[in-house]
Amino acid sequence: MKKIIILISFVIAILGSIEVRGQVLINSYAFASETNSMITPDLVSLWDSSSIDPTATTEGDDINTWSDAYGSNDATQTLTSRPKLHIASDGDRQVRFDGGDDWLNVGTPSNLNFVGNTDAFSCVIKTGEVHGAGANGYWISKASATGSTRNYGFYDSGSGAEISFVIGGTNTNIGTAPSADDLIIFTITSGGAYTIRINGTESTGTTAGSNSSDVDINIGGRSNGGYTLEGDIQMIGMYNDVLTAGEISAIETQYLE
Repeated sequence: MKKIIILISFVIAILGSIEVRGQVLINSYAFASETNSMITPDLVSLWDSSSIDPTATTEGDDINTWSDAYGSNDATQTLTSRPKLHIASDGDRQVRFDGGDDWLNVGTPSNLNFVGNTDAFSCVIKTGEVHGAGANGYWISKASATGSTRNYGFYDSGSGAEISFVIGGTNTNIGTAPSADDLIIFTITSGGAYTIRINGTESTGTTAGSNSSDVDINIGGRSNGGYTLEGDIQMIGMYNDVLTAGEISAIETQYLE
């Protein structure tokens, strides 16, 4: 019995903290508990609280990087302005954007180059503790100001304050105002049939948009730097297929507050 206890203690000591891609030490049990429902066979990238710049430790610290906790699509900022660390009332680490030029850039990874009416994909967004009232801006975007270079993007329209998305240059407003701690789950088939769930309430439809462009992916702003977000983001996950009903249920069970 004593040997078993010692063995268990040794395993816990080994697994208690691990180095993720040489950047940040995290507790493996906490990481698994926080993100397990997000990890599916089709997950490509995940930006969450565990992968926020480890050099940002106190409220208001600059965030230089938001690492991809699952893949290799890290988000960085090379401009003077930086998004800030926000520590929510529950202790959760979030990324706070000020509506200026502090978006984060992911570049043009091929595994996130989704094309409407060609590729099936999904996006999960968890907003943070603060969302600017009526503030327009993208949570994540592979879309510039020109319609022909808008692959996809998910945003607050600002005008009427609606959760909206663009696929292939075609914009769709859902008619629901965004707020703090929203859970937004979007899926689209290769034929353009979409489902969007906002805090468990579902809307469906189709979109005919189909663009393929080489514009960058930005978090917190449009790909050309406009339409910047004012508010907090807790988490974004991108998938290269449609999430199943069971996967959606598991994510909502974990993240709906």
